[in-house]
Amino acid sequence: LAQIARATQAKFIVSRIWRQGQTMVPLASTKLYTGDNVLVVTSKEAETAMEMLFGQEVQKDWNKSKIDWNHIDANVESRTLVLTRTALNGRKLGQFHLRDAYGVNVSRITRGDIKLLATDNLRLQYGDHITVVGRPDALKHAEDFFGNSVKTLNEPNLSSIFIGMLLGLAIGVLPISLPGMDAPIRLGTAGGPIVMGILVGALAPRFHVVSYTTRSASLMLRKLGLSLYLACLGLDAGKGFLDAARGTALGGSRLCPHPRPHRHRRPDSPAHQEV
Repeated sequence: LAQIARATQAKFIVSRIWRQGQTMVPLASTKLYTGDNVLVVTSKEAETAMEMLFGQEVQKDWNKSKIDWNHIDANVESRTLVLTRTALNGRKLGQFHLRDAYGVNVSRITRGDIKLLATDNLRLQYGDHITVVGRPDALKHAEDFFGNSVKTLNEPNLSSIFIGMLLGLAIGVLPISLPGMDAPIRLGTAGGPIVMGILVGALAPRFHVVSYTTRSASLMLRKLGLSLYLACLGLDAGKGFLDAARGTALGGSRLCPHPRPHRHRRPDSPAHQEV
């Protein structure tokens, strides 16, 4: 398998091999033989390259959620583990050598709503859902290695949220001098936290900083931020609302022309006299 991986630039993971009715967890040193059924996890664009490397695709949809892998593989199980060890946050998956250390394969990683291919260069983040394939005893060791403490994820990391907000506000008040402009500009209370959020999302895993927060806390902060923003707009615009409404009403009354009274002639006026 290692020789095949070096022969192509396509990224793939071989999670299982079926050989004469037995299921194997492949390693980098595993040798392939004619007639092996290989389960490959790869991107949609690399499917043609996989057929050129391994051979004809088996006409069966292995991506269906109703497939019971543990029933198909009597000796091999598939589990989804959650990364809750802070020491592993920001480290590359290839640094752990899980195949050699525990005899397990990582087929895919789910981060939020995005499914990622488990390549060696992929940096893990706190809260990632890792799909691991291996024997039950090996999966137990892998579970202890990644942490897999779901209860820990239910606790929002408020310290990182508020520290990020404070740093964002500090960035927003800093004057930035640009060439060609007489006065420096500032990002403000809105632009500073946005820039800080981008920096934390991009650089926090590289510096092993845990920026994970629960989905419910994230949704609450979004709704709260939008509500405060609209409330501040209303407070600012409501200062002269009554005066503006009163002025509009008075202006409308001044603009409306008053009806001119009609003069009616009396019957005895000269216009009604007979000649």
